[in-house]
Amino acid sequence: MNEQRTLELLKKGLTTGQVASVIGVSPGRISQFLQKEEVKQALEVARVESDTRDIEEVQIQAKTV
Repeated sequence: MNEQRTLELLKKGLTTGQVASVIGVSPGRISQFLQKEEVKQALEVARVESDTRDIEEVQIQAKTV
């Protein structure tokens, strides 16, 4: 399994089943992958970065209105 590709798809918000289908493994394998501490951390970092971008976009829109 290509773990980097799997991680990128998960960061984009695809479900476990969708990622499994794209990668060609079972959803259970993706669930096992999600249990790795480094994967949990990477997904949390991606979530925080996404939230930060959302806040910045709202602030920019508020300034232009």
